Parts: sequence; C-alpha cells; structure tokens
Amino acid sequence: MSSESIKKIAILGGGTAGWMTACYLDRQFNQAGQRAVDITLIESDDVDIIGVGESTFDSIRGYLQAVGVDESEFMLNTDASLKHGIYFKDWYRGDDEYFHPFEKVQIGDGVNMLHHWVNLHQREMNQHSISEAVGVQYKAAMAAYSPKISSNKDYEAPLPYSYHLDAVLMGRYLRQVSTARGVKHIVAHAEHIELADDGRIQSIISREGERYDADFFVDCTGFAQVLMRALKNTDYVDYRSSLLCDRAVAAQVALPQEEGSGQYNPRPYTSAVAQESGWIWDIDLYRRRGCGYVYSSEFSDEARAEEVLFQYLGKQYSGKQCPNIEPRFLKMRIGRAEKFWHKNCVSIGLSGGFIEPLESTGIVFIDSGVRFLAELLGADPCSKVLSDRYNSMMGSLYDETHNFIELHYILSQRADSAFWRHYRDEVKPSSQLQERLALWREKIPSSIDFSDTLSTFWENSHNFIMYGMNWKHSRMPANLQQLDSGRSIHMLSEMQKIQAKALPHFETHLASLDRIRSRGKRVI
Repeated sequence: MSSESIKKIAILGGGTAGWMTACYLDRQFNQAGQRAVDITLIESDDVDIIGVGESTFDSIRGYLQAVGVDESEFMLNTDASLKHGIYFKDWYRGDDEYFHPFEKVQIGDGVNMLHHWVNLHQREMNQHSISEAVGVQYKAAMAAYSPKISSNKDYEAPLPYSYHLDAVLMGRYLRQVSTARGVKHIVAHAEHIELADDGRIQSIISREGERYDADFFVDCTGFAQVLMRALKNTDYVDYRSSLLCDRAVAAQVALPQEEGSGQYNPRPYTSAVAQESGWIWDIDLYRRRGCGYVYSSEFSDEARAEEVLFQYLGKQYSGKQCPNIEPRFLKMRIGRAEKFWHKNCVSIGLSGGFIEPLESTGIVFIDSGVRFLAELLGADPCSKVLSDRYNSMMGSLYDETHNFIELHYILSQRADSAFWRHYRDEVKPSSQLQERLALWREKIPSSIDFSDTLSTFWENSHNFIMYGMNWKHSRMPANLQQLDSGRSIHMLSEMQKIQAKALPHFETHLASLDRIRSRGKRVI
C-alpha cells in the first residue's frame, strides 16, 4: 500500500471468519518484514464461537497457500482429514445415491466424457452413474483412498481435494500464525461503537472504557452484526422462501471402532443424507466424527430433530447407543446482506450472510470476501466505486450459491413427508434458475451459461448434481445427435480400464493422514 493508504484495520470478532481475515490481510499488506498496515483483532471471551463447520471446498487450498502455512502443520493442528467431494444419499426418490466430486470431467477421443455419458443416458443405455463413468474420484472416495500419493508435496495431489476439519481449532491455529507475524490480539467486549460526524465508524469502545481507533473496520461478529447495526446497515436479501432449512442440531461423536486391532480408516468424503425435514451431514475427522441434522423449523421441532439425529446415529453404530452425545441446537438466518461494505466497514462471515451448509460454502464466503477486500481496498475506506464493486461481487456469489443449493431440492421427486411435498408443490425456483432449467432442457450445462456472473459452482458441479438426480433433456442435445452410441459405450468402457489402472497407485486415507501428520509441528 502507498503512503496515502489505510494504516490501521480493526477486526471485531474472532473465530474462523475473524482469524482468516486477519491472517490474509496481514499476509497481503505486511510482507517482507515491513508492517505497512497495523492490524488488530478484538474478540470477546463472553461470546461463544459457533464453529460447527467441518467440511470445506477445494478453494481452501488456495487460501492456505496464499497465507503461507505448511499443510502438514495445518492438518495436524486442526485434526483434519481429506475430502474428495460429497456423497448424496436418498435425495432423488428416497432410495438412491450420487456423488459430487471436485474432479473435472475427463476428455476422451476429443469428446468430453460427459457427452458420451449423456448420449447413453438419453437413450437409457447407461450402466454406470455419471460419477462412476466419467472420472476416477468417485471410486477412490468409496474405496477410502487418499487423493494424494506418497510422493506428493504440500498441496499437491493427482486429484483435487479439500479438508474436513475442526473449525474451532482452525480459528485457534490461524490466531497463532497471525499473532506470531505481528497481528495484535485484544480480548475485550465491545460496549459501544462511536461514529464520526460523517457517519463512518471512528472507534470501538470496550466495556472497560478502552478506545480502539482504525481507518477501516471488519465485522466478524456473526449474526449479531455489531458494527453494521451501529451503522444501521441491516437491509437483508432473504432466501427463506426457497431454502427452507433454518435450524440444525449438531453432535460430535467418536469414530466407529474397527473389529480386531485395525484402526478405523476415515471416509474421505462428506455424507449428506436426506431426511424427512432436511438432511444429515456426516463427516470423519482424524480423531472424531461430526454429525448434524439440518432441518426446517416449519416442519420439525427440536425434539423431533434430536430424535431423527439419534436414530441415524443408532443405525450407524449397529443399534448401540453412541456414547457422549451432547447435541447443540443452532438457529440459522438464511440470506445475505444487501450491502456487505458500507462506509468504512465490511461484513465477512456470518455477519454478511449464510446459506445452509449443504455444499460447504461457509468458509468459501469468508475466503472470497477477504480476497476481494484485499484486491479492492484503497486509500479511501469509504470509496463508493470500490464498495459498489465489492457489494456486486459478493452479492453475485451468494445469489449464485443460493441458486445452486436450491437446485438440490427442486430436482427431488420425494413426496414422503410434508417438507418434500412443500418443495414439490409450493416452492418456485428463482427467476434465474427457472431460465437456466429451461435452457438445460435443450442443452448440456456449459461454461457459456455462467459467462455473466460470479460463482463458486460452475458447469461441472451442476452436471454432477443434475445428472446425479436423473436429469433428462426434452430431446437429444444438438451437439450429441451425430454421436454414435457404440462409440460412447466404447469410450466409457475405456474409462473403466483407466480407473482400474489408476486406483492401485493411491494409498489408504489413514496411511496418507498418518504420513502427513508425522511431518507437522504442533503449535496449539
């Protein structure tokens, strides 16, 4: 930053959002041992950290590389495991499954393997699901193989991947990294927010009367929105009419025990299992398991939600009561801020918005929010042209994610409960999603369908979800009409051979985790 740039940034609120923000901004503005910007994080020890988010998207590797942390150290200190993607069970009709991998569809004989698969799908000639047919990652995940091989260095792998991790430990780890590099950490409760004459934030006043001034402020106070409420910037874009799940009950439980002396091999994927009024997440970390039931308060109360979660866990543990379950109930505000950046303050994390955790987007929004901020933040903390651009980018990111999450429910044909019947009979897709669904009746989703927007989930993700839920075109897409079915059968058969050759090169997930952890240094 130049000599005329912002000199002091104050972040209110810790947790994952606060410390991801502090670590990234410090790395961007204070490199080469020169502290151009004073960064202070203020957090209260009176406020609980939500910290249940345990599944991440593969963009997190880019964030960790950008802030310059060692992958082995990160994984050791956050109890992390590796993730190939998401396994969806019972979403379409209640007795089905599909997989959303990070892997992009392969190209064979000059033709996208997806096109070969759709060619047979339209003719009802497929023998394999889309995830089985067009790549390697699904079978690697189901066999509990790591996406890495033993010779890989940090952040390297033949297959794209992300992590399952303890979000509370992630916040603590990034706090350690940030403060060691010079970020100031203040434990204090914000009692009052003092505004300047022009309406911008001037100071945070603590309960003890201490004053913390800054040029720019970041609100990481979660749903409380302490700074934005002081600025009266509370206009909200509500997604609840089409995203009904607004509650969750979460639990941390022990990993299942393998018979004999063998150690349990953690599943390298997130499970999302549809239920009567929502869905259950099921995730293996290295030392424990995280489960939770995401549900709609319109169709279930807390007692029934707890019962559904416990019934699920009972089946998973062979009917035996799973020990030491302490369920935690959470309320979720589903939507986003109308303006994320207002005056000299920006909202990052839950203070900016939240979309239910189906596709692991919580940390994605934090990552994107702080990256965009670092790119746009200039000498004027209240710049309208920069804040307008930021608000447009973040708004697009949230709205596109809203469309993508909504797609999972809209395509379901379940009608076995009031929740699913409501989606079938009452919920209308957003206007943008309606337009795309009409388009995709005629063509395969492709990059040109997203050329005018900003998104985390592009055509690859849409294809795995839609075809995983048996999407059919109204007629054979024009670019497939000359594609011979025999050629497609041959190419998909060749892909099965490629899979058979590739899989033996991967090590078990547990072996990979043990090797990675052995290189790490414990710092928290």
